[in-house]
Amino acid sequence: MDSPTASTTEGSTARIVTSRSSVIESIRGCGLSGLRVNKEDLKRKLSMPKYLRHAIRDSINSKDVNAAADRYREGNSAGREEAPEGPMVVFVNSKSGGRHGPELKERLQQLMGEEQVFDLSDVRPNEFVEYGLGCLEKLAGLGDFCAKDTRDKLRILVAGGDGTVGWVLGSLTELHRQGREPVPPVAVIPLGTGNDLSRSFGWGGSFPFAWKSAVKRSLLRAITGPVCRLDRNPYSWESHNVGTIVAILWLGDTSLCINFAADVFPDLPLLSTRFLRAVLILSVKMCWHLLMSVPRGEVVDPPHSLKSTDECSLDQVLSLSRARMTFGWVSLLYRPMLVNRIEGRISNLSGNGLTIEGELPEKVNCYEGVFYNYFSIGMDAQVAYGFHHLRNEKPYLAQGPISNKLIYSGYTCTQGWFLTPCISDPSLRGLKNIIRMHVKKVNCSEWEQIPVPKSVRAIVALNLHSYASGRNPWGSPKPEYLEKKGFVEAHVDDGLLEIFGLKQGWHASFVMVELISAKHIAQAAAIRLEVRGGEWKDAFMQMDGEPWKQPMSKEYSSFVEIKRVPFHSLMVNGD
Repeated sequence: MDSPTASTTEGSTARIVTSRSSVIESIRGCGLSGLRVNKEDLKRKLSMPKYLRHAIRDSINSKDVNAAADRYREGNSAGREEAPEGPMVVFVNSKSGGRHGPELKERLQQLMGEEQVFDLSDVRPNEFVEYGLGCLEKLAGLGDFCAKDTRDKLRILVAGGDGTVGWVLGSLTELHRQGREPVPPVAVIPLGTGNDLSRSFGWGGSFPFAWKSAVKRSLLRAITGPVCRLDRNPYSWESHNVGTIVAILWLGDTSLCINFAADVFPDLPLLSTRFLRAVLILSVKMCWHLLMSVPRGEVVDPPHSLKSTDECSLDQVLSLSRARMTFGWVSLLYRPMLVNRIEGRISNLSGNGLTIEGELPEKVNCYEGVFYNYFSIGMDAQVAYGFHHLRNEKPYLAQGPISNKLIYSGYTCTQGWFLTPCISDPSLRGLKNIIRMHVKKVNCSEWEQIPVPKSVRAIVALNLHSYASGRNPWGSPKPEYLEKKGFVEAHVDDGLLEIFGLKQGWHASFVMVELISAKHIAQAAAIRLEVRGGEWKDAFMQMDGEPWKQPMSKEYSSFVEIKRVPFHSLMVNGD
């Protein structure tokens, strides 16, 4: 029998993101080998002029861009104020990191001023995007060059876990949709339990031991670290060529994108081709859009990244998804062949190969959101949901990553994941009883039904191959196993989600210590789940570690549809 696991091979720079030791990252964060960062020099690099800080603050507090901009429009009338070298705002999740959250917030305020540090319990990222950035843009439109330069150079630092990072990145996607560019790149101080997004972009897997000195180093890295963007290549990339490359990328054809770039830039050297491939990693694998339609009812405790939209029929849900794709990118395409391919892709959005088993209600509630690393449904989300509720009710128990993981382990045992064969509760049975899964494979317009193994109690769709504190449950399957199963080798730039299953708790435990790989189910460029209730009252789901409980109907089906977002977010490289 073929073994699904193989040793790591050479040339894996664009392959699976490997895990890093939290201890090593913590020691590295201490800055033992780094240079001493002068506090006053750092503050000069970060701090915005006083009138801009107050304008942003007042705009957010009053929820009025125009009033704040009019009040401070004379703040730089003499033209003496200049934008700092690295203007930055910080979002701190004071509930993350155990006791360190509030202390970190206070430390950051000392280093860069209170107005540039936002506690997420007071100011939401979408409020900053709408009013804070809106105020800078308004002042820039009135001729304030300092405000314009500050807006153009602005970066954002997020101190929190995966859910917090995803929340901020998701809020920044509104800038893409509204044409309000540039979009600020994001850096991370890891305060969560798993910190998989932070690991994936070189910011480490845990909060450093000597955190007070490490914070200064993190701020310096955040303003000086490189940002991968298509338009930062030394070559002149015209906007329509960039749009075409991104559109081909959206269609899931990485090789076509490389070939097109070679046609447009025949003198592109190997180094720049590698740079393009590195950018593709961010473009293809960064963000996935989730659209969920459920019968009338409320999602219980939805995460910040999941937003309610207007109540609509299922057909309207599909039309909404089509419209977002169409109006977002077709205007950038100049080649008829690509337009035809996209129109064909859109026309088949809800088309061939898709069968619906459950009843459809006339009216549904719609929710949408984005995730950057993974979506899951089942027991792992149920355990995460229990942990989040405990942390909110008794925050003194969650003192840091180690205690958090112990609590996670306790919930895994108490909720019956290790004893599922002996328990009659229907919510602990296999997901096969409630889920029908369809996927679209790469370069394919038809939906294909994928059977859900009866033993699987958690299904994960993984993007960045860093799950549960840096693990890679998909593993490194041998070529003969991949060929037998119809899979392809997992790359971070392949435009695919790796879908795997976890069985009972013992199986999940062996997967987490990497003795075995998870149950391979599929690789997909798009996913649609039909979830029906029966004996189940609730289903548990999560995106990037932010769980919620979804009530289920006995009569009607709920649907979850996952597709790539046709634009990429920007991350500061922490390495």
